[in-house]
Amino acid sequence: MTVSGRIPVLVGGLVLAAVVFAPGGARALNECGALSSGAATCSDQAYANGIQYNVNTGWEGGVAGDVALTVTGGPATTITARPHNVLHWERGAIIIRTAPQGSGDATTRNIALRVGDGGAAVAIRERSGADSDGVNIAQHGKAADGTTVTLGSGVTIGTESAPMSSNGVDVYIVQPGNSGDHGITSAATIHSTGNGLEMAAVGPGDFTITNTGSITVAA
Repeated sequence: MTVSGRIPVLVGGLVLAAVVFAPGGARALNECGALSSGAATCSDQAYANGIQYNVNTGWEGGVAGDVALTVTGGPATTITARPHNVLHWERGAIIIRTAPQGSGDATTRNIALRVGDGGAAVAIRERSGADSDGVNIAQHGKAADGTTVTLGSGVTIGTESAPMSSNGVDVYIVQPGNSGDHGITSAATIHSTGNGLEMAAVGPGDFTITNTGSITVAA
């Protein structure tokens, strides 16, 4: 199933709506190594407190330019959402945020997240008491930026008995000047209480959501 457009859309009966991100500070955890060259690869291991990158020029050790994060996957790769935080964008298992709220980030920046290359296993799990997304990305770039999330067939987000308390994947394109092409391509199995795949684009850029996996939304 493929959905294209420029406004929040409906995927599999799921309303995709914009998400409000609360202001406030954050810390760059850099579990897979610093993005000093704009790219990082996560090794096959357990991540007990999620994988979080807060990236922008001159802010909390961030970097300029493109961001490429790959979670290759494997038998040991289980990513558990970080402990509960009142800020929505700090609720998740994999988090990429390019600037603090209201910063007016004018950087031309592409974000590419790949999870579960070649069908490798990646288990993304909710933490009890945390209101979490499986993947949460906030793209603050104003210029011709692109944001893509690719989930392989071996990726599972949440479980039937413990779905993600919020969304499976939540991508928010923040700046109205953003004109890039954005997309989610998922072959994953997703269990969530909120939307399975959500992309909200404030700017005029095009986006595409392609789902060949399974999405189960808890009642």
